[in-house]
Amino acid sequence: AAMVRALSLDSEQHRFVPFVFLDYGAGWNHAPNNTAWMAMAAIGPGFTYQVSHYASFRFTFGVPMERVGQTGQELRSQFSATATF
Repeated sequence: AAMVRALSLDSEQHRFVPFVFLDYGAGWNHAPNNTAWMAMAAIGPGFTYQVSHYASFRFTFGVPMERVGQTGQELRSQFSATATF
């Protein structure tokens, strides 16, 4: 908690918080004749920017660590915007 506090930029309503994540997922395909398990793991940086109590933005950039049964991009990014009322 002290590390995040030292890295976050806070004002009365705005908050910028950088972070590092580790993500892992596993599953299987229900297609006929194909019940192989698939697993993925990724690590990467990201940040959350809270504009107000009701709106925030989040960006993450993932680098795959383990890929079993997957093809496609090596690096992935995700952006989200959230508004509550």
